[in-house]
This record gives sequence, C-alpha cells and structure tokens, in this order.
Amino acid sequence: MYSHSLYVLLNQPFSVDQIAAQLQRMRLHERVIPPPREHWSRMAPGFSLLVPNDEAAKLFVDTVSEPWPSGQMLAEQRSISVAFRMGFFGPSIRPDCFHRALHSTAEELQARLMHHTGFVRLRMARTKHLGSDPKTSSAQRLHSLAYMLRAANFILEHDAALALFVPTAQQFFSPQESWRRFDSAMGNYDKLWPIWVKTALETEASGKSCLVSWGLNELGTQDVRLYDSHSDEETLRATFERYVSAGLSHGRLENNDEILDNLNLSLVSVASAPVDYGIPRIHLLDQSK
Repeated sequence: MYSHSLYVLLNQPFSVDQIAAQLQRMRLHERVIPPPREHWSRMAPGFSLLVPNDEAAKLFVDTVSEPWPSGQMLAEQRSISVAFRMGFFGPSIRPDCFHRALHSTAEELQARLMHHTGFVRLRMARTKHLGSDPKTSSAQRLHSLAYMLRAANFILEHDAALALFVPTAQQFFSPQESWRRFDSAMGNYDKLWPIWVKTALETEASGKSCLVSWGLNELGTQDVRLYDSHSDEETLRATFERYVSAGLSHGRLENNDEILDNLNLSLVSVASAPVDYGIPRIHLLDQSK
C-alpha cells in the first residue's frame, strides 16, 4: 500500500499527456490505465515512476477531475469512504484533513482553493520492506519523498496548479513556497521534514502545555507529545527539532535512554487514550536543578 501522498490542486482539467509533459525531466516508467469500472478514488489514469537509488519504491502519479471529496460526495459514493479507510488516499488520511488545512491557510489562497476542480495525486508505494538499519531506513524514506516533492513541483509549474496539499501535515504550500523549501535544502533532505510534519501547541485539562506532532511515524521515527514544566513554546519547538534530528538518524527513540539523556529529555509515559495510543509523552528536563 501507499506510504505517502501529495496532491496538487487544480483549477481546470489536467490530462495524462500534460502529466507527461510536466514530468519529462523525470523517469517515467509505465503508463497506468485503470481497469474498466475502477473508481477514481483507488486508481486514475497516469504514470508510474521509478525512484533513483531506491529499488524498494515506486511513485504513482494520476490525474482526477473531481474536487477533494467531502460532504455530499462522501454520502453519495460509498467507494470513496472505503478508499479512505483502505489507505488509497495515503496512510491515515481522513476526508476532513482538507478543511482542517484550510482553516490555517492565508485567506487569499483559501478562497482560490475552495473553488478547485480537481487534482494531480502523487502516491509513493514501497514494493518491499526497508532494511533494518533505522538510519538507512529514514534516509531512504527522505530521499524518496524528496523525489516525490520534486515531481509535485514540476506539476506546480503549470498554470492550472493552485497549491500543494500535504494531507499528513494538513497544510498547503503555494508553488513558489514549495520550490523555495526544496531548493533551500540543497540536497540535504533531512531539512525537508517540516513539509511532512505538523505540530501544534495544546493545553491539556490539567493546564499543562505540550507540543504534539503528526507525520513523524511515516518518516521512520515516532510522533511525540513533548512537555516543558515552564510551558515555553520557543523552548519546546527548539527541543522538538533536536528530537526530530535524532529520530531521523536513529529511528524510534522512546526506548533509547542514552539518546534521550543527550537531548536532556526523559520519557514520562506512553499515552493510552485511543486518540493518541502509543505516542510517547516526553518531558524536557529542568536544567535549573
């Protein structure tokens, strides 16, 4: 099944030939023709691409002349709801992630996105398991995701493209911002993790603040709820960046006491509530003691 997905939202129909033209600088492998009666939510006309230096990955790019499914469309077409549950839109993607992303988008872009008419969908599939070395695993993932982002950026160069939608992080990027982030990484794809990860500062019923992340699981490390006794957002975000850097190098960190000590962190517990089952609760140690 698919390990990641990106969407380029469009304001007009986009043909398979237009995909080929935009991706002519990449390695088109095979043309994908859906079987008769196949629903677009699972497969639409497009291409598969081989990912350089990652034989375990294959990128599928197809074009859909329907807006992001929500409301009445979901109620009328059961196939779409089933496709979401089975991961055809990407891992752990829910229909409401589109409107959640809209709420945190600039008003000018928000108005245009509300009237999109379709999208080009990019989905990464892994044809076999990654190696057991966590560092290699994260490096391969990030390399493949950078390749997918590059393909999306080529689609974004077309006049029909409105924005890049990253459903795992519930955020949109303008064509200019997406290219800027890709170019600024200068081949160091570890720097691209903010494209795929969303964070939010939450206040729990106890009054404690914590920084919550979404999307790290798909990068080979683990999402986290990060706490600080002083509820200092700047400190939390700086510590979170250190946590991500260590996670991308070493894989899952919740059982690695030595690395947590080096980061000045301690594992408090693993959450048991259904909403965040298995997410480590990690606390920033008080350095004043």
